Amino acid sequence: MSDHNNSPRGVAEPAIDIGDSYVFPSPSRPGRMVLVMTVFPNAQPGALFSDAASYRFRVRPVTVPASGPGSRFEVGPDEYDITCTFAVPVTTDAAGKFAQEGTCTLPNGATISFRVNDVHGAEVPGARVFAGLRMDPLFNDSTGYVETLATRSTAPTGPTDGTPWASSSSSTSPRCSAGRRERCSPSPRKRSRPASSRCAWTGSGVPL
Repeated sequence: MSDHNNSPRGVAEPAIDIGDSYVFPSPSRPGRMVLVMTVFPNAQPGALFSDAASYRFRVRPVTVPASGPGSRFEVGPDEYDITCTFAVPVTTDAAGKFAQEGTCTLPNGATISFRVNDVHGAEVPGARVFAGLRMDPLFNDSTGYVETLATRSTAPTGPTDGTPWASSSSSTSPRCSAGRRERCSPSPRKRSRPASSRCAWTGSGVPL
């Protein structure tokens, strides 16, 4: 899911503007799921999370009752919330550098406390969390995007002789998100944009 700068409140308070959400199995810890939320589009170094908002993942289990064409997911009635909140930033030295503490509450009531931008994150049995700025590269077929806006059609009308489409990747500044730290290295093929604040969560000890 992706959504950026699409509401007056989000534009006015970018620290609460959710950009992207990702869910995938952990590549390094079998049996665990990774949840990632990016917020604060175009966040610059030094950007922090809002101390007035709750950043929340709301997860429901789904099943596929049948296979084949037309089968749909059935969403279960149970909901599991992971809620992260952040304290008011405090200065840590004479230079006025700010630090911020955060806490995530898991579905089973356990809490994880951590410091924003701590590369080691924090961990309790069954879950690990990281929150802070991270590279959040963007790839965009700008030619196709502009053509879709102009033609109001997603059907490609570019070269059909095998000639590569001329596309470019956009690059802007970082954004913020909440969750467990995963590798987020820029690809050599693209121009990267500054890191986003990323808050992710992984867990196996809570029912998901």
